[in-house]
Amino acid sequence: MMEPLVNWPGLHSLVNCVIPARMGSKRLPGKVLAKVNGIPLLAYAVETARLSGVFAGVWVSTESPEIAEVAERWGAAVIDRPPDLASDTARLKQVIAHAVGAMDSWSAAGPKPYVAVVLPTALLLHPDDLKGMWGKLQVGGKGVMAVVRPAEHPLYSLVEKDGCLVPYTGDFDPPRTQDLPELWVDAGYAYIYDKADFLAHGFYGEHLLGYPLPRYRVVDIDTPEDLGAAEALYERWKKMGFEA
Repeated sequence: MMEPLVNWPGLHSLVNCVIPARMGSKRLPGKVLAKVNGIPLLAYAVETARLSGVFAGVWVSTESPEIAEVAERWGAAVIDRPPDLASDTARLKQVIAHAVGAMDSWSAAGPKPYVAVVLPTALLLHPDDLKGMWGKLQVGGKGVMAVVRPAEHPLYSLVEKDGCLVPYTGDFDPPRTQDLPELWVDAGYAYIYDKADFLAHGFYGEHLLGYPLPRYRVVDIDTPEDLGAAEALYERWKKMGFEA
């Protein structure tokens, strides 16, 4: 176990950050160590969390020695995740709850009232996003989630029935898109919660706030094709000067 560096800007912060990273991805094995510009995805997540200056410490929860080595090399502390929380059936809330207990027990700075979660494939997350999320949570609410507008409204989804496609909702004359309510979906990047509220209610508790991200900076990396798309978006973002 390695303690977080004591000279981080967020030493006196009220928030600890955990990055859950396991090796066992089915569709893209070892995806958290997949490289973009020669750097592992996990390293981008650790660096973004550290540079934000929001957190007292950044920790990586993993069962993998390879992931642990990368995490420590990039300045994160490591939480040894038990095998039952590294399986395909383990729920992320359980993983974070285990990490909270470890951080509270081992951190030299003591327990913190807030917990942040940054996912290890959040390649296009900017440190200023995390600063903005923390600032928004100070205004009110029990949690804040990075969100993005869905590419398509779910009312227009189709499902196969008897060999043919029909509207998923059963409505063959849905409203015009401009008449539909504004929707947001979880970007799958980052979250900050009142710790007690998260332990009681998980990711979708009451008084949840949203922090919008632009669509061009959100990609869910689950397949080699997703990784290729993420690399292309990263190059575009780089040409834009990594604008937040």
